[in-house]
Amino acid sequence: MSYLLNIDKEKLLKLKEIALRERTSMKEIINSQIDEYIKIHGEGNPNYEITNFFEPDFNVCPAVFRDATAWNTYLSKRTPKELQEIKNQIIVIDKALMKNI
Repeated sequence: MSYLLNIDKEKLLKLKEIALRERTSMKEIINSQIDEYIKIHGEGNPNYEITNFFEPDFNVCPAVFRDATAWNTYLSKRTPKELQEIKNQIIVIDKALMKNI
């Protein structure tokens, strides 16, 4: 696994710092991230299968926690009808969120 030797030294130092602060090991952090990645992507991306992109009603948008730039870019390319659909979905999400706060 010589590829680990090619990881940015600054990133490794930051990881070591976090591991010490959290009283864990770099090995445990790396293994948990590998396990999570395999769980999510082992069968392909569970969110979007390639066949979805051929469906006429399939809508793709940035993840909720993407930054404002990603959202602004995405929204600037939508039609007025699509913007209204997005707004309606935000209202649905907001109502669900209010029930859980």
